[in-house]
Amino acid sequence: MEIERGADIVSSKTKKVIIKEELVELTGDFKLAIVLNQMIYWSERKEDAEVFIKEEMARLQKYSDDVKNIEELSVNILESSGWIYKKAEDLSVETMINVKPKAMREYLKVLVANGWLDERRNPKLKMDRTLQYRVNILKIQLDLYNLGYSLEGYPLPVVFSEKENTYFLKDNTISEKENSKGVKENRKVEKESGKGEKERAIPEITSETTTEITSDNFEEEKESQPEDNPFNFYEQNGFGTIGSHISQKIMHWCGDLNTELVLKAMEIAVERGAKSFAYVESILRNWADKNIYSVQQADAFIQKYKEQQTKQRTSGNNRKHVRTEKIPEWFGNTQNIEAAMSIEEEKVLLLDLQEEIKNLRS
Repeated sequence: MEIERGADIVSSKTKKVIIKEELVELTGDFKLAIVLNQMIYWSERKEDAEVFIKEEMARLQKYSDDVKNIEELSVNILESSGWIYKKAEDLSVETMINVKPKAMREYLKVLVANGWLDERRNPKLKMDRTLQYRVNILKIQLDLYNLGYSLEGYPLPVVFSEKENTYFLKDNTISEKENSKGVKENRKVEKESGKGEKERAIPEITSETTTEITSDNFEEEKESQPEDNPFNFYEQNGFGTIGSHISQKIMHWCGDLNTELVLKAMEIAVERGAKSFAYVESILRNWADKNIYSVQQADAFIQKYKEQQTKQRTSGNNRKHVRTEKIPEWFGNTQNIEAAMSIEEEKVLLLDLQEEIKNLRS
């Protein structure tokens, strides 16, 4: 490109992504840290940002004043400020992570599950099924405090460890109670009459234009409803405590295949008494190799092998050769799985053990 002498050189704006050490330590994954930081960035740039910051600073102050009333400390799902609607595709592009929309939605689910983001449906328009998010500064700041870090711009007054033991960590975490309250209030909103249906939904935030919420957005967000969560399923069905390494693997497979197939593979592992993620991965790899991308295809695949086994048993005495495909390793006997643990699974367990030791030391 030739530039004429004396011509003005205009530089175009480029995207910038900030990776904060404290958020990487908090989330255990730099991609999660980038997404969380991006949500904080937008929270501080919304039209109601000033009110949002005041609300969060007030919550921080109440906590430092030893307020133990959960209602006073929790986020008001219906009336609080700072709620954001962002499309998964846009988040992927602006963070330059460039993952599929489903993978980005899994990142958001992890942030919600840990209490760093709150989640709700639009309280003003019951037909609006899109998800809105709000950064939970109090939860982020307290978790960072326990790791020896702090979130810049939101000072947390000195909090005694005694309070952490008696209040914040009691009955799991305050965020779980906040999320439970939010679910109830979201249901309440959905049951209300059509009052205010003509009001506009909270607009999606973009760097240049405001995108109107359409029926396509509704369908997209409908897929992301957190009713069946592989992270919860993992811990609730005896696989063990989920660490950041396993979380990353789950997010990878949810993005590569889909959440429903990951849950299906976990269900098979539970039914066959093989509660290890290495076993789950062997199922998912096999499905990926055979281009299986839905639960229906997986069920048909399993049924096919069951029918082949039945044919082999019934025609065994006739010595007629029945052509069958090779049965995948995960479909066979699982009684001695623990004794025959793969090298990959040992690595996974070692990484989780190292993570637990790190948490104990901190």
